[in-house]
Amino acid sequence: MKQIMQFPKDKTYFGINIHHDDVKVSDIEKLPFFDIFVEYAGDHIFLSNGKESVVTLMDWEYFCNYYILKGQYCLSN
Repeated sequence: MKQIMQFPKDKTYFGINIHHDDVKVSDIEKLPFFDIFVEYAGDHIFLSNGKESVVTLMDWEYFCNYYILKGQYCLSN
């Protein structure tokens, strides 16, 4: 698959830092569309690394690709 956007090695969409193939929920909370992400994600992709809530990088980038780039997302209902 062709890479649409390229980021520094330790960053992903919107400058969110990558921590061991996860992103911190506290970083995503700072974005204006956090409520939409929570609606999309539900409880099933929020994990804990023992210290704080995280989302897998794959799930975060999937959301960004389909919601942000294409202007749509699918609810898990």
